[in-house]
This record gives sequence, C-alpha cells and structure tokens, in this order.
Amino acid sequence: MPTSFTSILERFQIQSASDRLFLEESLHDFGPELAEVDESHDYANEMVDKAVEESGPEGFRVLTNFTPDEFESIWSVVESTLSSRWNDGRGRKSKITPKYALFVTLVVLKHYQTWDKHALDFGMKAPTLEKMVMRVIETVQPVLYDHFVTMTDLRDKGAVFRNYP
Repeated sequence: MPTSFTSILERFQIQSASDRLFLEESLHDFGPELAEVDESHDYANEMVDKAVEESGPEGFRVLTNFTPDEFESIWSVVESTLSSRWNDGRGRKSKITPKYALFVTLVVLKHYQTWDKHALDFGMKAPTLEKMVMRVIETVQPVLYDHFVTMTDLRDKGAVFRNYP
C-alpha cells in the first residue's frame, strides 16, 4: 500500500526544517572561510598554457591567429573587464577561466565551424559554448575598440567615415 500524501508532506517539511537548521549552523561556523574563498578568484590558466606547451608558439598562432605574446597583450587590455564580469549573476560560478574563454573565443572566430564541432573540440555543449563566446564578445568588444581603434589612425589611413566632419 502506498504511503499517504499527508505523510510524504510531513516528511518533506521535517527534512526541510532540518536542512534549514543545518545551513544556518554551517553559515555560522564556516561563514568567514566561505567569504574568503568566494572573494579570491584564482584564475589558473592551465588550458591556455597547455595549448602553448602542446602545440608550441606556431601552433598557438594557427589556433588563434595570435602569438602567445600577442595574446598576452590582448589579455592585459581586457583582463580587468572580463574578470570582473565573468561570474556576475546568480547560479553556479563558471569553472572556465576568463582567459580560457577569451582563447576559445579567438579560436571560434578564426576557424569557421559549426557550434557543435567547436563544442566537441572543447568538451562543452553547443549552447553553452555559444553563450560563452557571445558573452566574451559582448564584454571585450567595447574595450578592444576603445583601445585599438582611434579616429586619428583612421584619418591617417584615409579610412574615415563618409559623413565624418
């Protein structure tokens, strides 16, 4: 004979109260340590380092169209913006570092493949990869534009806009 819904509901309420009490005690006991861990963003970049190590500087350039030194200079321009926005929002924090996300974005932009193919290459699901790449692009595009594109340079190259004064 199945258990009554009333007994199931009572069991869930007791379990919920027990869980709430446990969480409150844990927060009281481990709150300061949790705050320390949450504030420290140790972004190890073993995946980017592994790419350079396995394929060498030339292989890295083939993947991203940038040498490791050029990639580092681009990273230095966007690091603060991308790192500060990387774990914004609610939900689980990303296990992918901002630097690795930039690397993946550059690879995806250089090599024309489907999202599914790139997702398979990087061990992700296609919608996750697409969302990550678009987020990186939306975050770094204004920073890179402001840093690397100036009207003076465009004027010197004779590439001004038609309606520019």
